[in-house]
Amino acid sequence: MACKLLAATDLSLTEIAHALNYTEHSAFTRAFRRWSGQTPSDRRSSHRPPQRGRSCSLPEMVRSLSDG
Repeated sequence: MACKLLAATDLSLTEIAHALNYTEHSAFTRAFRRWSGQTPSDRRSSHRPPQRGRSCSLPEMVRSLSDG
């Protein structure tokens, strides 16, 4: 459940910790790291799909290279 919340939402770590019945986000972070081998923040950044608008398509890349 924690992995899904980290990947699919913009909830803060504190909000996720509370949703999972942890009273402190630091306790959640320690438990998550023991379980997964990485911090919740690292997990979120490595398992998030790329956001729209951040990458450009091949035609846009070609156009930008030819304009310069």
